[in-house]
This record gives sequence, C-alpha cells and structure tokens, in this order.
Amino acid sequence: MRLRPSLVVAMVVLAVAAPPAAAQRTPPPARPPAAGSYVTDGAVAAVAASGNRLFLGGAFTRIGPRSGGAVRLGQADGVYDAAFPAVTGTVFTLVADGTGGLYVGGSFTAVGGVARANLAHVLADGSVDPAFDPGPDQAVLGMVVIGGRLFIGGEFVHVGAAIRRRLAAVALAGGALDTTFDPGVDGAVQDLAAAGERLFIGGDFKGINGVSRRGLAIIDTAEGTLDPTFDVTPDGAVNALYVLASRVYVGGTFTDISGHSRSGLAAFDIATGELDSGFAPSTNGNVYAITSDGARLFVAGHFTEIGRTFDNAVASLDPVTGAASEAFRFFADSDVYCLAVDGDRLFAGGHYTKINEQPRTRFAAVDKTTGAVLDGFAPDPDGDVYALAAAAGQVVAGGRFTSAPRTPAGGVAALDARTGVADPGFTVQLTGSVSSLAVDGSRLYIGGNLTAVNAAPRTDLAAVDGDTGAVASFAPVLDGEVQALAVGGGRVYAGGFFTHAGGERHPGLAAFRGGRVVSGFNRRRPLRKGHRVPPPTLAPGADVTGLLLHDGRLYVGGAFTTSGKRRASRADLVALDPARGTLQRRFDPRVSGSVTSLLRVRGILFAGGGGITRPAGFKTVRERDGTRRRVQLLRHGLVALRPRDGRLRRDLRMDVFYSAFALATDGRTLFVGGDFREIARRRRDNLAALDLRSGDLSTVFTPEPLGPVNSLVVAGGRLYAAGSFLTLGRTYQPYLAAFPLRTTSR
Repeated sequence: MRLRPSLVVAMVVLAVAAPPAAAQRTPPPARPPAAGSYVTDGAVAAVAASGNRLFLGGAFTRIGPRSGGAVRLGQADGVYDAAFPAVTGTVFTLVADGTGGLYVGGSFTAVGGVARANLAHVLADGSVDPAFDPGPDQAVLGMVVIGGRLFIGGEFVHVGAAIRRRLAAVALAGGALDTTFDPGVDGAVQDLAAAGERLFIGGDFKGINGVSRRGLAIIDTAEGTLDPTFDVTPDGAVNALYVLASRVYVGGTFTDISGHSRSGLAAFDIATGELDSGFAPSTNGNVYAITSDGARLFVAGHFTEIGRTFDNAVASLDPVTGAASEAFRFFADSDVYCLAVDGDRLFAGGHYTKINEQPRTRFAAVDKTTGAVLDGFAPDPDGDVYALAAAAGQVVAGGRFTSAPRTPAGGVAALDARTGVADPGFTVQLTGSVSSLAVDGSRLYIGGNLTAVNAAPRTDLAAVDGDTGAVASFAPVLDGEVQALAVGGGRVYAGGFFTHAGGERHPGLAAFRGGRVVSGFNRRRPLRKGHRVPPPTLAPGADVTGLLLHDGRLYVGGAFTTSGKRRASRADLVALDPARGTLQRRFDPRVSGSVTSLLRVRGILFAGGGGITRPAGFKTVRERDGTRRRVQLLRHGLVALRPRDGRLRRDLRMDVFYSAFALATDGRTLFVGGDFREIARRRRDNLAALDLRSGDLSTVFTPEPLGPVNSLVVAGGRLYAAGSFLTLGRTYQPYLAAFPLRTTSR
C-alpha cells in the first residue's frame, strides 16, 4: 500500500517494583539472536518435549513461522518459503529486480539479521545484497525502476548522509546515491510510476523544489527537472499510480482534479498530460492500489460502489471506458491496500477478515475473472498487508505483520524441536485453558481448566496421541484446575487447585493409573484405630503448583500444609513416596512461599517460585549507636538444596527478585525464567542462564523478554522459552522464542 492508514497504537506500560539497591546495574552486552521458530497469537503457559518433538500449551488459536514483515509463499498452496529473510519492521513497497530478487522498501531496521534502514535488496536465493545499503532515514513508500536506477519515494529527508527530501534515485547495483537527481518534495511521496524517462510521482505534497504542485507531478529523470506542462490539481492525496498503454491511472482520496469531477480514480494521456474525459468510473470512497493484467484494470481501496456497480474494496474495470465487469464480484468486509496479478490469479492484501462471506484474513487469492475466492491459499497473517509482488509461481507479501502463514491451533501444538517448524498433522481443539503438559512415550497429558478436548468431554485433565492429537480414553474427573503434571512408573501425578479427584478426597494432589484415581495415594495412615478413611497427606485447601518425579521421590511444591498432629506446619515443598503419597520425613527444606518450578540435576534440587524464601543462617550487624544485632539471612526466589534431606547448598547463591516460574538445563547451565528484574545479585529481566557449578550469571545470554517467562525446555539443541512476553529487547517475538544452545554459554 502506498497510503499508510491511520493507526491506533495501544501501549502497555508495565509497572514493576525496583530491585533492591544492592543490585549491580552493569549494562548487559549485546543480546543473542533468537533462532528461527514458530510463534503463537496468544500466551504460552507450558512446554514439554519428548526427543525432538516439542509441545506447546496455552491460550492461543493460531501458530505460524516468525516471518517478519515480509513472506514468500507458493501461489497455489500458500506454502512458506523459509529461505526468504525476515524483515524487522514494516514493508510498504516491493519491486522485482528482474533476476528473481526484490527491492524492499518500508520502515524497518534489519533484513535477515543484516542491518538495513528502510531499503534493501533481497537476492533470488533469499540472501541480502551485501553491497546495497543506501540508508534512507525514514520510510520508503513507493519505488520504480528506470534504466539502471531505482527511484524511491517516501517520508525520508536523508539518504545516507546526503539530504534528499522524500524523493531520490540510487544505482540498482551497489545502491550508490545519484548525486545529480535531487528534486526535493515538501510532503510524503506515496507512489511512483514510469513512462519511458518520465517519472510520475503521487502523494500528499504541495510543492517540488519550490514550484507549486499538489499531489501529482511528472519529473524528467534524465534532467531531474519538473515537467512544466503537466500541472493538475487534485483536491486530495494521490495514493496509487499505474501506467498501461498510453495512459497513467491515478487513485487516491480526491473528488476533483482541476475543476473536473473525479472521485478517487482518474486517467491521463501520457503524451499530452490531458485528463482522459472518457474514463470516469467514480467511486464512493478512496483508491489505494491499481494493477492490470493488460486486458483489465483492477483497483482496490475503501469503497462500496464504483460507477454504478456495487463492488466492495476491489473492482475490475475496462481500462478504456472505466466500465466495471458485471462478472467480477468481490465483497470484502474492510479495506484492501494492495493488489498483484499473475496468470489467472488476483492477490489482494489489506485489513479485511472476509471476502464474499468466506473467511480470509488480510491476504487472499481470487479468480481474476469472477472474483471467486480460491481454495488452498489462506495465509492468515497476524497484521495488515501493504505490498504484493507475484511471479513464477510465488507471491511475496509485505506489511505490518510478524507471522505468516498461520494455521489453526486450539491451545495445543506440536513442533519439530530442531527447526521450530509446526507439525500440520497434529491437531487438537480445546475448550478451556492449558496450565501444564507432560509427555509419556507417545502420549501427551494436558492439565488446566478444561471442559472438552476435540469435542470430547474432559474435566481439567486429558490425554491425546502425541503424533496425531487424537483424544485418548483417559478421562478422570477433578473439581478444580490442574497446575502441574508428572508421569512415571505407569502413573500420572496431577497437582492443582482441586479438592476431589475421581469422586474421592485428594486435596491438591492425586495419582492416576489407567485413567482411574489411585485411592491410597495422598493418604496418611489413620490417626486412630477404626478410622476407616485415612486423612490426606496434604491438608484440605492445598494448592500444588510444582511436581517433579525423580529417583524414587515425588517432590511437591505449592502453598500448603500437611495434615495430622505431627509436623503439621510443614509447608510449600515436600517429598513424597510416589507409591503411597506419604511424607519422606527426612526431607525438610524449610522453604516457604509458592513453589512453582522444580529441577534436579547433578545432585542438586533447584526450587523456584513466587516470593519463596529459605533461611540461610544469621549474621551480626553493628547499629549506628554501636550496638550489635543478630539478623537472619534468607535466600529468595530460587534455592539450591540437597535432594535427600533438603539442606541448603550455601555455595550456590542464586537469589531471584521476585519470581522464578520455570527451570531447565543442558547439563552445564541452569536456565531460569519468570517475572524478575534481578538474579544472582545482577540485573536481568525474566530470563537468565547460570553456571551449574558456581552459580555465576552468564555474561552473554541476555535476551531480556518484556513480559514473564512461564515455561522452559531444552530440546533439539535449543532452549525454548514460552510465556506472555511480546518482545526480546526491542525485537518483536511474541510468546515463544528459541535459542541455539551454543549462544547461551558463558
């Protein structure tokens, strides 16, 4: 699109408590790049892995590759071409280079990880041209190739270090600025078109090099001078230009041109510059894009009527008379910003969600003769599409989006952990929300606040086939949300906010075998003789948010106390016999707070959570008046314990302020995710890496997600981080990120 539509940008300001004054605020080094992966349209609450298969669970309905602001797809099937580089920012215009590559213009900072300001050249193989880097300082909105030069228009005032006000020319090879071409435009240039050596420019301006010209002008590219004979005055902006045969077609927001009634669309004779009196298909709105297949003229924009024919947002016109085709019917529920035609297909990009009452979000292909929506092509980008280029069986779309093509994912998805590519053969549709996942062989267990899986009734806990997503017969009934899962020994352990499981009282914790609750689990021995139903190990009201099954013990974290007269004050972290659910009394970690994450590695048990503390001894301090006072030392947020007895590992001080929701390891490094601003006495936001032997914070792993990290897993040679974050530093990376393990080492 050449006209940039008005945008309402909602900014979310997160208020966070400042970390303690003792934190060292040394600036972090450069952030490691995230690996290519798929992203979701909603928060990811849990991740789990089995071999090279990764499962995601959360509040999302779509999943797709992190394509950035441009994507290359197959015309017939919409298959994603991963070789095309991701654009960090928005793409407004695309022009073919004649050899299979593209010039890309917009408002962006990088292409394929290579720094490029607003203009780049992508070669046919998807690589970024290393020699082409003109560097306009603001958005490029329109481009056209004439001879050996690329003419660019937009909002910029500099190209590189040179002043070029909104219009410039650069060499196709190498991108060197043409020092002889400097017209100087006083307003935004929205689009460009070429007729021989003549350059048509359209936009929202009032003068060129001090000469009055409103919205539309012609420049001789050989001399760089304004054509004095072409002086028309549209009463609004010009958004689109297209040259066909002897005419230049002009689209925009005008209703009058030099006293002639022309609403949104007009044509001029290229040779004489005279308004074409026979072409007057007046619209009742604005025109944003014009293209042609040589026989028909296609226009797009914001209108519901053109001439006397009702077409909503796109119309097919006779290029001579302007008469609309009665056979072509296109009704979109919102604006169309760009068009491209190739063969029998017409591609349309914009802001809509339906075409001809069929669901199509922002990008679609229709039959160019009838307007019928074509099956098999439904990329569903997560933002508006502003530019299109189609040729040789492929179509490239650019815009303000991050992910395309996207596919439906009803709260659970499966990916290849080595590549981050989603498995289209795995389909699950949930009713409810996901809080936890666990994998056992070929089965995936899903815990949360559920009522149905693939239309089958399931209450808070379910199982599906890990290859296909088909729902399993496993159907226990609980009366509250499942927050944590662990599997092993033929059993499934579930912790959460429930009091009953399978009709029996099991507050906060239950075990299942073959889909049936294990009655004797989470039960203490009767307190007195004749007590028929023994009380549960965890007292009523227990909330379990973390489970870990390891080496013959089930570690249970949350916010709870144990029942019974003895040791009733034991709270928040315990070890149980996995067979009976009885307490392992030797394990006494003395941890308080809500424990949500547990990990055992190299003979160490790590426990993290929200606001957890653990006594770490005492020290004597001297007051100002000279008196001495004994104060208790505490570990915060994340503690390292001996797994047999729960005693503190004093050599590993990894305090987190304030919450550590997720833990993972590659055997050498401890990865910590959560909602924090400080870890190991250093400033870090929400995701960090610590050396397992020393507890030292990594100096190279500083992704800085803006938002909490809920879950972590190491799989396929990558660290996957999932949560409710939207960015890594300043890079938009919603809800899911992957990091090659080689980038996380100290």
